[in-house]
Amino acid sequence: MQVNSSTQTVNVVPSTSSPTATSTSAAALELLPPALQLACSGDPGAMVAALAVQSSNTQREIARSQRDNALQAQAHAQAAEIQDMRTKANMQRAQGIVDGTLQIGQGVCDLASGINDAKALTQTDKTAAAASKVTAAWDRAGATALGAGRSIVDGLFNGAITDKDADAKVQDAAAQTFKQIADDAHDSERDAQATIDKAVDFYKEYVDTKAQAAMAAVHRA
Repeated sequence: MQVNSSTQTVNVVPSTSSPTATSTSAAALELLPPALQLACSGDPGAMVAALAVQSSNTQREIARSQRDNALQAQAHAQAAEIQDMRTKANMQRAQGIVDGTLQIGQGVCDLASGINDAKALTQTDKTAAAASKVTAAWDRAGATALGAGRSIVDGLFNGAITDKDADAKVQDAAAQTFKQIADDAHDSERDAQATIDKAVDFYKEYVDTKAQAAMAAVHRA
């Protein structure tokens, strides 16, 4: 209904109750005329309510966007952390395979060296014995080289695994940071919604009070 006062017309819109929290925005639309219309109405109470709703709605949308972006970034960081852990596991498996292969080769060379040393002891021909000793020496050199290669490979793999551990920790820290940003944005969104609710309640009470005052003035007249 409309109540005419001495200075302006106040629109009184009946309030509707809603049992769900998601109806807050709908209730705001029912209780408040378009915010721009209220902001330009010249009515101080209406202008305050309109500005509160406009600014809080903007804050809510920004917070919602920040929350969504932070949650998406958190998901990416967690996926990257999982990938780093899987890469580390693959490196550990590869390290085991390479180590085992080199160790087998080292054992073969050690065995060949022992066989050639034994052969040299049984050979009466000095030339043949010398040749067997030379071969045994080369076998021992090969075993030593394979052992050194294993150490080098272990160092390289361990360094790469440590790097992946560091990468996983970085991704975990990033995920925790994005989670905190999302939580803060959610709190801001909730605060903005609470401000909108208060503005709606304020405008409803303001309109009711003005209507009652106008009706009292009519009765006195």
